[in-house]
Amino acid sequence: MATADEVERFLSDLKTKITTFDMVIERREKNLETLAELEILSSKSFYIDEINKLTYKNYFRGPVTDAQNSGDYWEFGTEISSKQIYIKINYGLSGKPCILISFHFAEYEMKFPLA
Repeated sequence: MATADEVERFLSDLKTKITTFDMVIERREKNLETLAELEILSSKSFYIDEINKLTYKNYFRGPVTDAQNSGDYWEFGTEISSKQIYIKINYGLSGKPCILISFHFAEYEMKFPLA
């Protein structure tokens, strides 16, 4: 498990990287279904706004090695319209965009160890 300082450092680096190199959003069915149910238009600015709100208190777990995506991923949770949202993000390769892998309703109750 990461410390609050490690999570804040990751989030700070991630937010800077998104500003510089952008972010790729995986078009997964459950991500799209969540946005539709929340009546939110799928726009990159929405995702970026939500990521910019994250703090160490939203940390769920990570970094964890991802077999399908290059590098480690980090998991966070937030609440939108009284529903818990699971966020899984990968920092991406050097000089390349970050990868938002998951942004959907939490399938299991998430506990936030640093909150």
